Amino acid sequence: MELFFLLLFSVHLVAFALLYVKNRQSKDLLVCAVFVALSAFYGLRVAAFDLQVMGLSLQSMLRVTAWLLAAASLSWMGFRYLNRNR
Repeated sequence: MELFFLLLFSVHLVAFALLYVKNRQSKDLLVCAVFVALSAFYGLRVAAFDLQVMGLSLQSMLRVTAWLLAAASLSWMGFRYLNRNR
């Protein structure tokens, strides 16, 4: 299952990276960063590589980073949607 998610998030990473290169919008770069973190997380899971950084697993740090970036991206999208008609 990890290999499927690695492939899925890697394809999304490439798609949003190309979208960012085309449009140069910060929202696409933020979404791209989410998929970088998720691809790295599942890449480590597939490779069964667990590195400890300051007593924390690198996998868990990447997962938390992906959650925070996704929350920031969704908040930004909601903020832009609410302020579109003002």
